[in-house]
Amino acid sequence: MTLDNKLDKKIEIKSLIQPKTKLDKVDPKEKEIKKKILSDAEKWLKKKQNFLKLSQITLTLDKYGDIFSDFDPRSYIERALSIDFLSEIRRASREKPNGVIELKMLIPKKVRNQKDEALIIKRLKNHFKRHFERLQSDVKRLKKVGALMVGIGFLIGVLVVLVLENVTHNVDHSMFFQNPLLWLVMIFPSVILVLMEPASWFLIWEGMNKLVFDWRVKQPDLEFYEKMTKCDIVFEEY
Repeated sequence: MTLDNKLDKKIEIKSLIQPKTKLDKVDPKEKEIKKKILSDAEKWLKKKQNFLKLSQITLTLDKYGDIFSDFDPRSYIERALSIDFLSEIRRASREKPNGVIELKMLIPKKVRNQKDEALIIKRLKNHFKRHFERLQSDVKRLKKVGALMVGIGFLIGVLVVLVLENVTHNVDHSMFFQNPLLWLVMIFPSVILVLMEPASWFLIWEGMNKLVFDWRVKQPDLEFYEKMTKCDIVFEEY
């Protein structure tokens, strides 16, 4: 064995021994604290990785055109999205937890173009945002109309009760035999008020229906587009 080899061997042995002596000098409590911190960090990292797996939607594409309608020849920034593409995302998003979703699209390396990807990501984000805002506006409008109908129905009901009691109280029904025409003129407001009572109930019930049930028809779409407006969109090659 040469001198150089011996020296290398000594340095190697020294480097192996040295960390052990340092570790031996570390306070056991400090060791325990460090071990606990490391264990907690590993648990947190594992939990985050599992969450990312759960909240990830991965789609494999043959080309960028798979995202768009075959019948629309416009550029990526304006082109209509494919119904199949949207249906697949919708189906996959139902199983994902609330929060940020990652939409990952795998594209062949030979056709990948980052400039096109930037346009497509912008197009997708605009689509999701526009549809979410439209649905949100529709739901708000339905609730406003429902509340207005309930308010008007309630007001009509109160007026009918107050006015009808006063009108019928002042009508002399014995006039029917003396002057039927005058009696009809006097009783006519009462008839109108009686007919208005069902209208008030209709407005109240129909308004409550809009407030409680009608807007829920749009809820699945609203939840889907709300998730997608917050999603991260990425492309990766395969």
